[in-house]
Amino acid sequence: MCSGRVLLVEDDVLVRLLAAEALIDGGFDVAEAADAPEALRLLDGREFDLMVTDVGLPGMTGAELAVRARTDRPALKVLFTTGYGPEDGVPADLPTLRKPYAADALAATVRSLLAQPSH
Repeated sequence: MCSGRVLLVEDDVLVRLLAAEALIDGGFDVAEAADAPEALRLLDGREFDLMVTDVGLPGMTGAELAVRARTDRPALKVLFTTGYGPEDGVPADLPTLRKPYAADALAATVRSLLAQPSH
Protein backbone atom coordinates (compact mmCIF):
# COMPACT_ATOMS: atom_id res chain seq x y z
CA MET A 1 0.00 0.00 0.00
CA CYS A 2 1.34 3.43 -0.97
CA SER A 3 1.36 5.92 1.91
CA GLY A 4 2.09 8.89 -0.34
CA ARG A 5 4.18 10.11 -3.26
CA VAL A 6 7.52 11.58 -2.21
CA LEU A 7 10.10 13.45 -4.27
CA LEU A 8 13.55 12.95 -2.75
CA VAL A 9 16.15 15.58 -3.72
CA GLU A 10 19.67 14.76 -2.54
CA ASP A 11 22.97 15.33 -4.33
CA ASP A 12 24.96 12.80 -2.28
CA VAL A 13 24.44 9.46 -4.06
CA LEU A 14 24.88 7.28 -0.96
CA VAL A 15 22.61 9.42 1.21
CA ARG A 16 19.99 9.45 -1.58
CA LEU A 17 20.18 5.67 -1.93
CA LEU A 18 19.75 5.08 1.80
CA ALA A 19 16.98 7.67 2.13
CA ALA A 20 15.08 6.25 -0.85
CA GLU A 21 15.35 2.76 0.61
CA ALA A 22 14.03 4.00 3.97
CA LEU A 23 11.08 5.72 2.32
CA ILE A 24 10.25 2.76 0.07
CA ASP A 25 10.45 0.44 3.08
CA GLY A 26 8.11 2.87 4.84
CA GLY A 27 5.52 2.34 2.10
CA PHE A 28 6.05 5.49 0.06
CA ASP A 29 6.19 5.84 -3.72
CA VAL A 30 9.54 7.59 -4.25
CA ALA A 31 11.03 9.52 -7.17
CA GLU A 32 14.65 10.63 -6.87
CA ALA A 33 16.47 13.73 -8.10
CA ALA A 34 20.15 14.61 -7.72
CA ASP A 35 19.67 18.37 -8.04
CA ALA A 36 17.10 21.16 -8.28
CA PRO A 37 16.73 21.21 -12.10
CA GLU A 38 16.02 17.47 -12.11
CA ALA A 39 13.54 17.92 -9.25
CA LEU A 40 11.73 20.69 -11.12
CA ARG A 41 11.48 18.48 -14.22
CA LEU A 42 9.95 15.68 -12.15
CA LEU A 43 7.54 18.09 -10.47
CA ASP A 44 6.44 19.32 -13.89
CA GLY A 45 5.21 15.90 -14.96
CA ARG A 46 3.94 14.26 -11.77
CA GLU A 47 2.00 14.93 -8.61
CA PHE A 48 3.74 14.57 -5.26
CA ASP A 49 2.43 14.82 -1.71
CA LEU A 50 5.76 15.83 -0.19
CA MET A 51 9.26 16.82 -1.22
CA VAL A 52 12.26 15.86 0.92
CA THR A 53 15.17 18.08 -0.07
CA ASP A 54 18.71 18.58 1.08
CA VAL A 55 19.42 22.21 1.90
CA GLY A 56 22.92 22.20 0.41
CA LEU A 57 22.22 21.43 -3.24
CA PRO A 58 24.59 22.58 -5.99
CA GLY A 59 23.43 25.60 -7.99
CA MET A 60 20.14 26.20 -6.16
CA THR A 61 19.60 25.64 -2.45
CA GLY A 62 16.85 23.41 -1.14
CA ALA A 63 15.11 26.48 0.26
CA GLU A 64 15.15 28.15 -3.18
CA LEU A 65 13.89 24.92 -4.74
CA ALA A 66 11.02 24.76 -2.24
CA VAL A 67 9.95 28.31 -3.09
CA ARG A 68 9.99 27.53 -6.84
CA ALA A 69 8.18 24.20 -6.37
CA ARG A 70 5.46 25.66 -4.17
CA THR A 71 4.76 28.56 -6.53
CA ASP A 72 2.73 26.24 -8.75
CA ARG A 73 1.95 23.69 -6.04
CA PRO A 74 1.13 25.55 -2.81
CA ALA A 75 -0.15 22.37 -1.16
CA LEU A 76 3.17 20.55 -1.64
CA LYS A 77 4.62 19.72 1.76
CA VAL A 78 8.38 20.09 2.18
CA LEU A 79 10.84 18.45 4.57
CA PHE A 80 14.39 19.81 4.60
CA THR A 81 17.39 17.69 5.52
CA THR A 82 20.69 19.27 6.49
CA GLY A 83 23.94 18.64 8.27
CA TYR A 84 24.31 22.33 9.03
CA GLY A 85 22.91 24.49 11.80
CA PRO A 86 19.88 26.78 11.89
CA GLU A 87 21.85 29.53 10.13
CA ASP A 88 21.83 27.53 6.88
CA GLY A 89 18.93 29.44 5.35
CA VAL A 90 16.03 27.14 6.26
CA PRO A 91 13.05 29.12 7.55
CA ALA A 92 12.59 28.26 11.23
CA ASP A 93 8.89 27.46 10.72
CA LEU A 94 9.53 24.71 8.15
CA PRO A 95 10.18 21.10 9.14
CA THR A 96 13.85 20.12 9.14
CA LEU A 97 15.52 16.79 9.83
CA ARG A 98 19.15 17.07 10.90
CA LYS A 99 21.77 14.77 9.38
CA PRO A 100 22.79 12.19 10.18
CA TYR A 101 19.30 10.81 10.72
CA ALA A 102 18.09 7.25 11.24
CA ALA A 103 16.16 5.64 8.38
CA ASP A 104 13.12 5.07 10.56
CA ALA A 105 13.22 8.72 11.69
CA LEU A 106 12.99 9.86 8.06
CA ALA A 107 10.03 7.61 7.30
CA ALA A 108 8.29 8.55 10.57
CA THR A 109 8.78 12.28 9.95
CA VAL A 110 7.40 12.01 6.41
CA ARG A 111 4.43 9.97 7.65
CA SER A 112 3.74 12.59 10.35
CA LEU A 113 3.93 15.49 7.88
CA LEU A 114 1.61 13.77 5.43
CA ALA A 115 -0.92 13.18 8.21
CA GLN A 116 -1.13 16.92 8.91
CA PRO A 117 -3.75 18.93 7.06
CA SER A 118 -2.46 21.17 4.27
CA HIS A 119 -2.40 24.89 4.94
